[in-house]
Amino acid sequence: MADYKFIIACWQDKVGSENALATVTCNGAEVLTNVAVASEDVNSPTFLKWESTGLAEPNANGSVAVDIKVKLTNNEYVDENTDRNVWIGDLRYSIKGLNESGASNYYFIDFNNGNAFTVQNDTDNVDQYNSGLILPTAVTGDQIDENFWTEALADGGEIASSGQSGSFYYIPVYGGDDGVTITMPLKYRCDKGQ
Repeated sequence: MADYKFIIACWQDKVGSENALATVTCNGAEVLTNVAVASEDVNSPTFLKWESTGLAEPNANGSVAVDIKVKLTNNEYVDENTDRNVWIGDLRYSIKGLNESGASNYYFIDFNNGNAFTVQNDTDNVDQYNSGLILPTAVTGDQIDENFWTEALADGGEIASSGQSGSFYYIPVYGGDDGVTITMPLKYRCDKGQ
């Protein structure tokens, strides 16, 4: 079993004076309750952070995964132009383990040329978390098309969306009853396509 830190980068479509509120579960356990998503800017997102213990050990091929559910808890819909939503732009994690000197902490795995890796300190900086190039294997929700994620990854794992770049397709969290469930592989290897 392994312990992880997770970070979700997200922002809102704001309606009125109240920020969007989200509840997050990880493998069925509630980890964040009614947390505010204050950002309205994709380039300066709100970071939702938590630790989950006792999850499956990561592996190189991503055959083990975690289900992360994000639910908008204060939905407000007036019309198509006035609709409170949350958008997820990235989901990353670091793993608790030992570094080269034997110290126990959360670390991210940094691969060199896709082969050798080093274990680096987790500085709580989202840019240094290890899964930036690991994409979810499934995204489901009661208000998104069942082919949403398949279509997003249709181009061999590259992002198939005009105007977006990088390694993660924006995931909408609408005000439905079930929210959105993201199935995230738990991998050591962090280079795309491996």
